[in-house]
Amino acid sequence: MEKARRQAALCALLAEEPGAFTVEALAARLAVSRRTVQRDLGEMRRRGIEVARQGDRLCLVSIKEDAPQATAPATEREVRQLSLLKWIYEEPGSLAPAGLCERGARRFEVCERTILRDLASLQERGLIDLREGRYYPGGGFLPRLTLSPDQALALLSYLDIQRQLLPRGEALRSAEEKLRSCLLGEAGSSVLREAEGRHNPVRLVKGRYYLQPPEIEERVDLLERACQERRLVSFFYTTLAGEASQRTVAPLGLVYYWFHDAWYLVAGGRSAQGQEALRHFRLDRMTDVGVMQETFTPPEGFDLQGHLAPCWGVERGELHRVRIRFYDEYNVMARLKRETAHRTKAKIEEEGSGSVIYTDEVSGLHEIRVWVRSFGSSAEVLEPAELREELIESVRRIVARYGGR
Repeated sequence: MEKARRQAALCALLAEEPGAFTVEALAARLAVSRRTVQRDLGEMRRRGIEVARQGDRLCLVSIKEDAPQATAPATEREVRQLSLLKWIYEEPGSLAPAGLCERGARRFEVCERTILRDLASLQERGLIDLREGRYYPGGGFLPRLTLSPDQALALLSYLDIQRQLLPRGEALRSAEEKLRSCLLGEAGSSVLREAEGRHNPVRLVKGRYYLQPPEIEERVDLLERACQERRLVSFFYTTLAGEASQRTVAPLGLVYYWFHDAWYLVAGGRSAQGQEALRHFRLDRMTDVGVMQETFTPPEGFDLQGHLAPCWGVERGELHRVRIRFYDEYNVMARLKRETAHRTKAKIEEEGSGSVIYTDEVSGLHEIRVWVRSFGSSAEVLEPAELREELIESVRRIVARYGGR
């Protein structure tokens, strides 16, 4: 998307949904980098388009008269004609001129002659046809769009990811339902239901999302298709210790963890039997990825979201109950709520002193330890004792490095 169109789109998004977008959400919506969005906002500000921040959310404050507008307002005539088109498209062959003129005049508080002129204009442009005294969509309409089940699955998977990443999740859910009914014919709908019965959602995003390099995005798409088709994949994998080996696994799902800024493949052995044997492979340590013809049967009852629900990120280990006190400093409460919104068993209870107690069940302690440490003195671990002692020891090492006692 060229710069002028992108900046016009930014204006439109911020004007239509003030306070709904972060920089990261705008970048994801426009398929550009975070830096590009920041650069565009800076240029817009210099041209007189003022954008303010509410926490990490953005809203459009004002646009000077000489600043470029995002969109031109629709005229009353255009609004009337769009409504007429909508009615005719929804009820092809059932609307006669007299009834449609009466309905339009009543709806828009104009005379019936005005509606008749609108209809004549639409007919001249080939957007509607009058046949045997009834209106039909004209040849100026594009043919009805239909998708194959595979294409529909890809599109619906994308919408599922966007719903996890962006605000207004209910709007995306509504759009998804409309796509299901509009883009698929009856035969396609039945095939899609059959395909969805075979495939649970195979992508999950934990936290905010940063666009990845093109080769990683392509790898994600390739592995997602392998998960959906239940085909084994092979690749070379390099561990943190630098040891490389060839692996053949049964791919079950993909998860992006924002704190690592990385995608992971959840996979089992060739037979994929038994969830206790599942492993997580980081995509940027994989090379020579290939999808095989051989298929597999996933573990009975496997669900990606349920598999990862106890994990703070992607770490699997012993289940721990954690209790952490957070102090209301430096916008801590807003960050806490934002970064734990996806946790299904989390509870936040207010204390009289203005602090809160965060309670959760977590698989493994390494990832949550790193996260808690990022809050500095604004967080105090109460349980488990093991995590509390590890953080106390970490603070002691910091003090020692600064020459303290």
